[in-house]
Amino acid sequence: MKHHLKLDPKALFVLLALLTFAASAFIRIRIGQKNQHQQVSGSIGYEPDVILDAGHGGMDGGAVAQSGQTEKELNLLIAQKSRMLLKLMGVDCVMTRDSDISLDYEEGASVRQNKQNDLRARVKVAERFPESCLISIHMNQFSQTKYHGAQVFYGKAPEGQTLAQYMQDAFRQALDPENDRKIKPSPDGVYLMKKVTAPAVIAECGFLSNPEEAEKLGQDPYQTKASLAIVSSYLRFAGEKEETK
Repeated sequence: MKHHLKLDPKALFVLLALLTFAASAFIRIRIGQKNQHQQVSGSIGYEPDVILDAGHGGMDGGAVAQSGQTEKELNLLIAQKSRMLLKLMGVDCVMTRDSDISLDYEEGASVRQNKQNDLRARVKVAERFPESCLISIHMNQFSQTKYHGAQVFYGKAPEGQTLAQYMQDAFRQALDPENDRKIKPSPDGVYLMKKVTAPAVIAECGFLSNPEEAEKLGQDPYQTKASLAIVSSYLRFAGEKEETK
């Protein structure tokens, strides 16, 4: 069955207001600026504004909801929606993957080896564009089903903490006003965050181990709200960053 976009009018108004406010500040700064690089991926000097990283993919499904829906599917859907919104706002972005694949997959290699290949390939994308902000999209999971709520983690670049806070605030406004989760530094074991030098965040959009939240995450309107939160927070961050230059 095809799902049509249906958002609560009040929630939609708030989200669009956030997006419009953030976009207006960002666009005002960009108007009149000359684009110094060619808009072709791989060209000399090419540097996208954002790298969208849809976590997992291919052989690595990530977390799995009771319904059977996998994290890799949801990560990609939200990343694709975020890309569409970013491009609509004039923000240049690339994705580490835009289909259900494991990066640098090697036929016949062990699962562990292919997971390592995938992570290294994502790092290579970040290293190729060292000035680009990285937003890695994931879903959370825990052994107890009661836990819920989006949460944002930030990498080692100091500016990532600011982006994480803006994104956490936007998630709270867009998805769950009662979500009292706080931003945190990315755990030491997260390989991608250890390697990225630009502002970087992991957006854990909710818990697939919580049946109610997992059901929402599987719905197109909820994914759209999550994407709006991601994009509006980036626009706010980028706009303020340009103003301080």
